[in-house]
Amino acid sequence: MITLTAGRRYPIEVLHKERTGSDHMSLAWKRPGSDEIEVISGAYLAPEKPAPAASENIMVVAPRDVTQRWPQNIVELRGNAYDVDVGPEALATRWEQESGPGEVTFAVSADLETSAHVSTPGSYVVRLYASDGSETVFDTMNITIEAPLA
Repeated sequence: MITLTAGRRYPIEVLHKERTGSDHMSLAWKRPGSDEIEVISGAYLAPEKPAPAASENIMVVAPRDVTQRWPQNIVELRGNAYDVDVGPEALATRWEQESGPGEVTFAVSADLETSAHVSTPGSYVVRLYASDGSETVFDTMNITIEAPLA
């Protein structure tokens, strides 16, 4: 059981692939002391970030955005990638820096779980790519390293 506090936002991660157009997802809960399950209206749900790039065969999800203060300049990354036909094992993955004021160096750029070392404070955009050899899909995340306190 998870206790929630009224008025607070709670992140919920859902990895869902719609294949035939008839799939759906519902989120439900039970109030304390009740056995009735209530579906939560979509009016109360909002995406934390835009959905990843659409693909019929590959799903890629980068971690949510990260903000840290210098000198904490190493960010742990844990992405997800999946090929709907043959599973995640068939995919080649890589992390790449898209933009930023300095350099982002990945411990192992081909691993879904790795760390990123940021060279200087600022806002960076990194991408997680996955490819099955014929199609490449990516998702993006932001890394913000704030300047040290004076």
